[in-house]
This record gives sequence, C-alpha cells and structure tokens, in this order.
Amino acid sequence: MKGLIGRKIGMTQYFNKDSKLIPTTVIEAGPCVVLAYEKKTEKKHSKLLLGFEKAKYPKNKNNEKKDIKRKNLKGKRLNKPLMGIFDKLGLEPYSELQEFRIDINTDLKVGDILKANDVFKENGFVDIRGKSKGKGFAGVIKRHNFHGGKMSHGSMFKRAPGSIGQGTTPGRVIKGHPLPGQYGNKFLTIQNLKIIKIIPEKNIILIKGSIPGPNGSYIRICESMKKTNGREYGK
Repeated sequence: MKGLIGRKIGMTQYFNKDSKLIPTTVIEAGPCVVLAYEKKTEKKHSKLLLGFEKAKYPKNKNNEKKDIKRKNLKGKRLNKPLMGIFDKLGLEPYSELQEFRIDINTDLKVGDILKANDVFKENGFVDIRGKSKGKGFAGVIKRHNFHGGKMSHGSMFKRAPGSIGQGTTPGRVIKGHPLPGQYGNKFLTIQNLKIIKIIPEKNIILIKGSIPGPNGSYIRICESMKKTNGREYGK
C-alpha cells in the first residue's frame, strides 16, 4: 500500500478534454520526508514513517527565530518522545506523522523526499481517510435517519427514538443501539476516488468528488485497495 500525507485545500471545478465539468477536491499531497524505514521480513511487511509539514518556530520582535525548546513550537505540540526522534535523526520536526505499510522492499532512506508524482499517477484510484466535521449533539432522526412519528397535533411521538430494549429477556439495552449523541467528528475512509489531474510543481492533486474533513485538515492518501495503480515507490 503506497501513500502520502496531505492537506485538504477545498473544492473546485475541472473541465476535461471533452469540456465536461467535473467537481473536484484540491489536495496538497506532500512533499513528505521519510523518517523511518523497516524492511520486509517473513513475518512483517515493510513500513514507512512519513512526516508532513515542518513545524514553525515562533519569532521574536526582531523577526528572528528563537533558539528555544521544541515543545514551544507553533503548530502541533510535540511531546518529549517525538522530540527525541527528530533529535536522533538530525531532522527538523514535522507536525504530522503517519505510518504506511508497503508490500515490497525499496531503496528509500531516511531523509528522502516523496512527492505527489512519485507515488500517484493521473487516472489512478486512491482511498482517502480524514476526520469528518463535528456537528455537535444530534437526535436519532438527523444522526441515524430515523423516520420519526406522526407530525399531527397530539401524537406525542414526533422525533423521539422510541423503545430501546425489552422488559424481560434480555432485559437490557443491546450494545450499538442507535441513540442520540455526537454527530460527526470521526474518521472516515472514502474508497475508489479517481485522480483527475496532478500538478507536480505545486504537489497538488485533483480528486473527483468530495472527501471528509474541513478545509486545512490533514488527510491520509493511499493507493486503492480494490483498484491497484500498478506502481511502486520511486518508479
């Protein structure tokens, strides 16, 4: 499984050669740096640890970078184990780290840079995982598409969830029963999304359709598990 870490920028329109309008999502895919690489063995797959988007140092009044502890970096707060990883590698800290499993051994080394056109190709298919927008507390009609009761006057049952269990056997509420609660704010994966266009100089990918998450959020872009692109890292 080949992949990169990216950032959702927003949605736009793309016109193909036949002047057909295609709704697309604009994604900044990489560049990602290889932070760790574990080769494939008989029992384990090859693993890549990638980093995306360098953490920025805050500046002082003279607009100069401060020589301060890394825990005060602007952006994602780095804990001591993460700071130790970057100190050991001798690399700048990155805000987002994710691990990818690959089925083959490659010649990648720590510090190598992976860009969008190194991993993906146009008209290929990818699976994208992101965290959906949080929409707060919601009832069963909005959250689970319940029909609800009659809206007539005096029905006393309009948007209520209804019965949630039995009085005797088993005498409890079954786990996983759809009830009111938080709506959204969870990780979702959209499969088999088509790559319409790649802009290599800007590391931009145009994906047909929409993906979960607000603009500016981190996403995970992987080669489609159901539709392979037939490419390897660095080829």
